[in-house]
Amino acid sequence: MKRRLFSTLSVVIGMLLPITSFANNILQGGDMEDADLWSVARIGADVPVSLTWGYTEDIPSHGEGAALRLSVDAISGQGSNMALYQPISVKKGRTYTFDCAFKAISNTDNLWMQVYILDTEPNDEGETEGMQENLTLGQLNSWIDPDVNTFDGLFSEKAVKGDDHTAELLTYYHEGEDAEKYFMIKIGTWDHVFEIAIDNLSLTESGGESNIIKAYGSTPKVAVSSDPVEGITITLMDGTAHASAVLTDLSGKICATCSLSSVKKTTIPASGLTSGIYLLQVNTENGSVTKKIIISQ
Repeated sequence: MKRRLFSTLSVVIGMLLPITSFANNILQGGDMEDADLWSVARIGADVPVSLTWGYTEDIPSHGEGAALRLSVDAISGQGSNMALYQPISVKKGRTYTFDCAFKAISNTDNLWMQVYILDTEPNDEGETEGMQENLTLGQLNSWIDPDVNTFDGLFSEKAVKGDDHTAELLTYYHEGEDAEKYFMIKIGTWDHVFEIAIDNLSLTESGGESNIIKAYGSTPKVAVSSDPVEGITITLMDGTAHASAVLTDLSGKICATCSLSSVKKTTIPASGLTSGIYLLQVNTENGSVTKKIIISQ
């Protein structure tokens, strides 16, 4: 049975403040079986990409039911470049993290698959502001990693982020007011054919800055993230030399401890924790904060 971790942050100032927890996928039709929930734009490409919705013959190992098959035939000297997108609503102070199941079925030389959150809607005419490779939240690119040509797994296992994307890999943090934006995947190749399948697309909304520890109004010093497989990861950020953490259950029983100084990142394994509510107290030279972690099976 899958184990899920959800978390939010409360700063400890004399007492623990009330806190809530949530995490949800804001994409519609992530099972890739309903074409009506997605839009497609050629963004200036000469060669169209063929889409097969509800494809069942050769789905990703991390997929289920049916998937979306994408393929293109090469035309010498011409390329394909397609935007698969939908409108999304993002909220102030929330964090959005992408992942999906991916499979290279055949002929994927010089393939790219890049993830973006955009202010403007993609169109057939060409790429617009924000679509540059250096700004992608994350990408699979067989020029960077030839293993992509035969890859079958989660997008996050092979993805690399754009050089100028300042947030975590495959993560978008929305600082402004609530807004309407576009989630987009850009897929293409130059002068080559490809055949891939994607499934279970998710853009998970979580508690925004709740994954960044702030101690008594200081700038962010420690990052804390929860993963249903790996566990609870604590990372020292720039300007923080030392940190310690204690994980307890609601009875006060200590379930795990760790410290960071020479080691900048550590993980408390999820496999050693049972279902329930836990409190993670992180102490830095700037103060202490407590993060609530909910584990459910």
